[in-house]
Amino acid sequence: MRSFVGVKILLNDELQLNLRNVKEALRYENIKWVDLSTLHITLFFLGEISETFAMEIGQFLSNQFYGSQKIVLSLNGLGLFGSKGNPKVIWIGLEPSEALRKLQAPTEKFMISSGYTPDERGFNPHITIGRVKHIGNPDLINKVIGNYSPKMRQKLDVEEIILYKSVLTPQGPIYTKHLVQKLCE
Repeated sequence: MRSFVGVKILLNDELQLNLRNVKEALRYENIKWVDLSTLHITLFFLGEISETFAMEIGQFLSNQFYGSQKIVLSLNGLGLFGSKGNPKVIWIGLEPSEALRKLQAPTEKFMISSGYTPDERGFNPHITIGRVKHIGNPDLINKVIGNYSPKMRQKLDVEEIILYKSVLTPQGPIYTKHLVQKLCE
């Protein structure tokens, strides 16, 4: 099964409204928007794994994080991956956080020790909200991102770390929680 370890993100009503406004402002651009109910931060992408390894991950998550305190993260604006003239991904950023690193670093260490390769670009915490297929007006997308970036600020409580199953479909990926380790149990 195609999998990754991550944390689910729930946006408050104000941020959801701002995202709807961003989508409306960019409605004529060819962007595949992410369903708000699936927003997450990927801690480690695995790709295809066996059910046996999924159980090993579950045991690791339990051993590592059972009884840990929930963490608080801070969203910090909008941005783009790719060049200004040819953006590929629209994302919500996060303020640097030692709390998030305490979730990501041991997860990455376990995966590396299990034979998986970390992202060569390093850990860059973000929440993907849109994948750009084609931009007809790069100036517009840059203006919209610039205008709405200051409005994308929120504190988030993270109460669980999740092994997600990801199924790719023509309509977009479907994420399901395969294993969940609650923090602060």
